[in-house]
Amino acid sequence: MVQKFYAIKDEKAIRPATVVSTFFALVIATGAYFTGSFGRLFFNNQMPLLNGRPNPDLIMPMIIERFLPPGIGVVILVLVLAASMSTLSSLVLVSSSAVAIDLLQGAWPKISKRIVLLCLRLLCVIFIGLSVYIALKPTIILVLMSLSWGTVAGGFLAPYIYGLYWRRTTKAGAWAGFLTGVTLSLSLSFYYRLDSNVVPAIGCLAMLIPLAVVPVVSLFTPAFSTQHLKRVFGEERFELSRDLQYWPRERERVIG
Repeated sequence: MVQKFYAIKDEKAIRPATVVSTFFALVIATGAYFTGSFGRLFFNNQMPLLNGRPNPDLIMPMIIERFLPPGIGVVILVLVLAASMSTLSSLVLVSSSAVAIDLLQGAWPKISKRIVLLCLRLLCVIFIGLSVYIALKPTIILVLMSLSWGTVAGGFLAPYIYGLYWRRTTKAGAWAGFLTGVTLSLSLSFYYRLDSNVVPAIGCLAMLIPLAVVPVVSLFTPAFSTQHLKRVFGEERFELSRDLQYWPRERERVIG
């Protein structure tokens, strides 16, 4: 989403784009999270079992199978398949290019384009094969989703929010929040052996604790200079445009 905002050509579109993207994110997040949370109500807070063990990955499939009309269930499955195919294709291309171009070609700039293209194709096949393997293991999907989202959100959420809205945020504070979230998510998840009943709670913990770590560390570390803050918050550009508006000679000198 940040890259999409960077690609905006007209600054007038930023405000409506902010409203639309925020509303879209709220609809998607609310629908996904509350559907999963209320899924327990359909089974009287009893987790569906697979081979005698609780398996939260079966909540949504069993809801579709037991409580929805067959036609609606088919539509939902088709939508899920379409979304999965589009996401898989984009992720495979991005992951393959990141490894083959950013890493491989970055490490060996003189490598031939033919080898890079061959690596791209091979990595696409490997990543698709890994996706099929994961899809056929219904006990690991929720764990991987919780681990990945918890780690990424735990690492970036607090620095991102404070960096946008609090000028006292420091580089040390951002790094402290990032390392705290990532370390908590990975260490606790593997400590509990990727237990599907615990990993989602660990992801939530990894998102919340950095929200306290970033401001505490920032208050005890050197702040950025006023000039730097004006530049990153766009105030230098605003002051320059204001000065040029009221000082014609200065405007002519800068333009010249």
